[in-house]
Amino acid sequence: MNRLTLTRYQNVTCPIDMSFLTPDCVKNNSAAQIERMTIAAGSDAIKVGDVFRVSGKSGQNLVIENSSPKFEKIGQGWNDGSIRVLGDAGAFAGQMLQGGEIHIEGSVGDYAGCAMTGGSIRVNGNAGDWLGANTPGGKIGMNEGCIAIKGNAGDRLGNRMRRGIIAVNGDVGFGACSSMIGGTVLLLGNSANLPGAHMRRGTVFCASLPSLPRASFFEQSFIDSAFFRSLESYLRKRNLGIELDRISQAAARRFVGDLNIGGMGEILTP
Repeated sequence: MNRLTLTRYQNVTCPIDMSFLTPDCVKNNSAAQIERMTIAAGSDAIKVGDVFRVSGKSGQNLVIENSSPKFEKIGQGWNDGSIRVLGDAGAFAGQMLQGGEIHIEGSVGDYAGCAMTGGSIRVNGNAGDWLGANTPGGKIGMNEGCIAIKGNAGDRLGNRMRRGIIAVNGDVGFGACSSMIGGTVLLLGNSANLPGAHMRRGTVFCASLPSLPRASFFEQSFIDSAFFRSLESYLRKRNLGIELDRISQAAARRFVGDLNIGGMGEILTP
């Protein structure tokens, strides 16, 4: 399998725009050609070779070794192949992802997977705010694909999400799934603070009972594990590292809302 490897050998003190690493760039340029490319580093322009040693053969697979949270927009608009990040990644990783897969072995910054329309993102560490949400000023969040976070996630996860799946094994911050339009979110940790504000549709599964404003959601009786068995089977096939034991528990309670906007979203709890 051909793969191109970028290994950081210099310390970085300012954000570096990694969006130049498109599938066409990785596929059609040699290691030597990529090292000579000019990229943005803060307000300056530098050569790729000033920060990275580039090796391997051109193809549809990219590895970033000794990565840094200063590396922003990794996999932006990526539509095929795979990216493996050894270390942390900065903000906007997988922004507008269309296809392929991104595997980040460390943590990831804000806006990971924002406005993505396909593909998958897997993070072994934690995620920042606005995971799978809309881009700043954008109207639609994640619109297809799958995001799996092994650790915790920050505030406003899934804001304006329309389709796809987000799963977080750990805890999440304030306002998860706010203004959600559709899709499925699995909050598998021990806390979720006020999820689903202004949600219109979609399904949110909370492994523990979340804090919900009584005026915004009403409870309906709900005992149906078929949906979760189907979802568990799908996720097991994708092998995204999601802890599935808590999904398989039959959901016993269903809250519908947000009533403030006439929403018909559902929040399911054991």
